[in-house]
Amino acid sequence: MKQLVGFEIKVRGPFDISNQISPILSPSSPNSSNLSPSNLNPSHLSRYLSRYYEPSPRHILLNSLSNDKCWDVLFMIAGGTGITPMLQLIKYHLNYLNQSPNRNFKLFLLFANETISDIFYFKYLEHLVAASNGKLKITYILTRPPSNWEELSGHINEDILCKWLSNNYIPDGLDQVTENGNSTYYMKRYMQALIQDSKHTIKLITCGPPLMIDSIEESLNNIGFPINDKAIFIR
Repeated sequence: MKQLVGFEIKVRGPFDISNQISPILSPSSPNSSNLSPSNLNPSHLSRYLSRYYEPSPRHILLNSLSNDKCWDVLFMIAGGTGITPMLQLIKYHLNYLNQSPNRNFKLFLLFANETISDIFYFKYLEHLVAASNGKLKITYILTRPPSNWEELSGHINEDILCKWLSNNYIPDGLDQVTENGNSTYYMKRYMQALIQDSKHTIKLITCGPPLMIDSIEESLNNIGFPINDKAIFIR
């Protein structure tokens, strides 16, 4: 809750989420049982999001350099309730896709939680993936995973970020480069290619607890990610 209050203050405007925080952050409260996307059938999901996740093209998290405000490649990292602005961004891009089916973009979400029961709107997120026609990919990471957990576990660190970025998106001009057993060398080439990729608008947006965001920012900086130009951190 604390980090989202700060977020609201920083970006207050046409995309203001101040009136939407209460229903979104209280899925377990007595009055919220009918508000959770996980409790809605698919025919009602669009109406739900139109009410709680309606973005504006003028919002600073969208791509001001593009007429449609979409990013070509959008990496999103969320911790717990930090999923809120990511849902807004995903909704905006997928809504635009309904209007322009030939628009080509890629959305990647790394969603961190402590336990599997802490994952907000798991069923709805999977619905979004299924409805995205391959344009949205979600990776989950838990610090306390169950014994049969098959996705990522632990805290987000440099190694996880390197693999998550490079496994999901290959920058223009890097397709002929192989790792050759030297991951440090490969990631250096990868980051150089990412910086020089002029064909695509690329952004990485992170929202979550302040300590988590501080750690991710440090890790991204250590692996050479261009945080000044291509990253936004919401604490």
